[in-house]
Amino acid sequence: MKRNKQVDTLLVGSTYMRRELERNGFNSKKIKLLPPCVQSFPQKLQNLPEQPSILFVGQLIKGKGVDVLLKAYDILCKKSTLQIPLHIIGRGNEEAELKQFVQKTSYASLVHFHGWVAHDELAQYYDSSTVVVIPSRWPEPFGMVGVEAMLRERPVLGADVGGIPDWLIHGKNGLLFPSNDAKALYEAMNSLVSDLKR
Repeated sequence: MKRNKQVDTLLVGSTYMRRELERNGFNSKKIKLLPPCVQSFPQKLQNLPEQPSILFVGQLIKGKGVDVLLKAYDILCKKSTLQIPLHIIGRGNEEAELKQFVQKTSYASLVHFHGWVAHDELAQYYDSSTVVVIPSRWPEPFGMVGVEAMLRERPVLGADVGGIPDWLIHGKNGLLFPSNDAKALYEAMNSLVSDLKR
């Protein structure tokens, strides 16, 4: 740590990362903000589908908050008259538990676990969705999935943690909600889905 503080410049990807370094005693004048480049997709952009659907892309681990998403989705399914599919892309040590939770519900047929998907193939999943959700518990240093979704012109719902608020401006290019709050995520999903159906 002491030797790291002697470097001339530190590049960080978000204001959250900058604050963390400052909190740990790094000289703020040496910290430069340089958001990461996000790889675009060669596929032609597709129009927003008429049928609402929700997409999650990421590791199936506790910190990513997929269980929070499923709890919010549970509320949505119970309160909405619409049948809205949920597509989950990724693998991780919470996968079996998440699948067990879904199997006990009345909407199990609407939740689709796709496993790992190569980056080049993600565009079709973004394009077939109407809402992309990033329900993270842990503070994402940046949150590349949300920016990828925006490259495909899809609205994003993101937890208000880490570097996500750097690029997700509440009410402009998506909605922020308090991390680990399933009710707030449900309200955000319901609001966005309702707007898209008008």
